[in-house]
Amino acid sequence: MSEFDNILPWGGMKRVILNVDGTVAYELDPGDSNKKADGSAVDWDEVESLGQNCMVQIPKFWFTKKADGDIVTFGVSDRPKDDWVVHPAFYRQRDRLCDIQSEDPVPEVEYRYIGAFHGWQDSEGRLRSLPHKSPVTDITMGNSRNAAKKMGNGYGIWDYYLLYAIQMLYITEYGHPDSQTQIGRGYVDGNSAKTNTGATLEYGNNTFGEATGKVQMSYRGIEDFWGNVYNWIDGV
Repeated sequence: MSEFDNILPWGGMKRVILNVDGTVAYELDPGDSNKKADGSAVDWDEVESLGQNCMVQIPKFWFTKKADGDIVTFGVSDRPKDDWVVHPAFYRQRDRLCDIQSEDPVPEVEYRYIGAFHGWQDSEGRLRSLPHKSPVTDITMGNSRNAAKKMGNGYGIWDYYLLYAIQMLYITEYGHPDSQTQIGRGYVDGNSAKTNTGATLEYGNNTFGEATGKVQMSYRGIEDFWGNVYNWIDGV
């Protein structure tokens, strides 16, 4: 139990089942993602057949960052403050495919969603986030972007601002640059092959890790934030 569990945005990060149209079908149990928030069991076959995804919902936040020589000071807030700004991750165009350019202002959104699990390609070639699946590898950035686009408007691969937002949340919570010593090694050290998604289902929205390098980690529901397979990051 962390004191940050009761503070937004950290306490508002949660695994949800997301419909194809980007709406939340239901929340998962905070302590066990094999269950819905009401305690009933999740039917993962049904989730797959409906084209849904298991995502981590991240509430919008404001931040500040100032540098004075070698010292960098930054902060996170769940509400506006003097000269603090909405994190750029929360400007997102959801009414079109991810690579369609537009002159329209990019709207501010209340939440961002990131896959709870590494991406897997279904029979239609769609890049999806589900447990008990083998994450796709040996794929170019362009092909991974196209696979995400097959889910429809608003879907894409990880983008730089979203990664930056999660890194900021981590370091504000832990106050330490080395996440592997603070949370756990992850599935990283000398493993001969990738492993299936979903090993952290039983931990729900909780952060989990250990020191062997043989077990997948999770940061507030985001499994394999490091480890297992590589990620493409749009915008880097």
